Amino acid sequence: MLIELLKAFLIGLVEGITEWLPISSTGHMILVDEFVKLDVSADFLKVFLVVIQLGAILAVILLYFRKLNPFALSKTRAQKRRTWSIWLRVIIATIPAGALGFLFDDWVQDHLYTPVVVSAMLVVYGIAFVLMERRNRRLIKAGAEPLGRHSRDYLATHRETGEDVVSQPSENISRLSSPVAAVAEEMGLSDEETLAEIASIVSTGTVEFTPVIDGGSKMRGAPSQEPAVMRSALEAALESASDGQVVVGPDGRKHYVDKPGEDASSVISKVNAFSEMGLGRAFVVGLFQCLAMIPGTSRSGATIIGAMLLGISRTIATEFSFFLAIPIMFGWSLVKLVKHGLAFTSTELAILGVGCLTAFLVSIVAIRFLMGYIKRNDFTAFGWYRIVLGIVVVCATMFL
Repeated sequence: MLIELLKAFLIGLVEGITEWLPISSTGHMILVDEFVKLDVSADFLKVFLVVIQLGAILAVILLYFRKLNPFALSKTRAQKRRTWSIWLRVIIATIPAGALGFLFDDWVQDHLYTPVVVSAMLVVYGIAFVLMERRNRRLIKAGAEPLGRHSRDYLATHRETGEDVVSQPSENISRLSSPVAAVAEEMGLSDEETLAEIASIVSTGTVEFTPVIDGGSKMRGAPSQEPAVMRSALEAALESASDGQVVVGPDGRKHYVDKPGEDASSVISKVNAFSEMGLGRAFVVGLFQCLAMIPGTSRSGATIIGAMLLGISRTIATEFSFFLAIPIMFGWSLVKLVKHGLAFTSTELAILGVGCLTAFLVSIVAIRFLMGYIKRNDFTAFGWYRIVLGIVVVCATMFL
């Protein structure tokens, strides 16, 4: 029994890492299965490989509990509305995968769960990540360059003095405090809780204006008193609340950062906060998630690629892929349990418990790592890793 528990630990370890990184848990499970085979019935193995994902899901719920909990007593009414809006987008994006998964899950398992298909998908989506991020780096670089001659001269002068013009915050939003009441009233933010939240955010400087060199001789970094800009800043501030940080440009563009640090893709993204993600866009992201029905694709990988192609920032795309996993994996686990029953032996229950607990603990580390990594890097390394893994899977199934 001890050997089987150690095998369950290893499988849970692989599940916890690969479920959240866009590298395909299926591809890794094929490799693990070549070396580690649980001595259990075929029916229990099918249930085990799905149900251990519940441990991984619990890690998301734990790490994002406040953000995803609309009933938290510490939240204001405005914060609760924003939480419900996130769940609405999750539900809408879940519909396509839920429907297609229910109809075609057995067919996919019988016809597409082969090393050739898995390897092909690993390589194809690996190439997609590499090409997408190469394009993004080019666009980000182009977006950071000043356009006009005066701007280029201004930037060159400040570089000589060592001053970072682009990233230096020009002014805290507290400068906007005098007309903020009128804008808040126009937005319908009249209840005391919401106004208190605005005051707290303004006083702590959660929202800042970041100078950006633009064409011509003017910098867009000068603080603006335009109502539209202040309205955008307040919306961003309310969305960030105490969960994160929002950087707002003087043109009204909002840059959301869940943790301290930056996501460079926000420069070229249309969606840098969940409130900016329309319901239609969320539904299309859900269609991309359906591609993950093909083994080797990676659910998080398909979702992230689709979201970023739709103009969603790297951070929001990754978080959204986490949130979409909650209903999908819970539903899939429930289907497997209902289909195969709960008549497990004590040994099988112990194996299931070890696998779930390991997946839970490892997932916490993997999610924190990924969210920190993408604020300093892109997904190129994961793309190359997928390509190499695809080749390894083919070799392993052919020669082992």
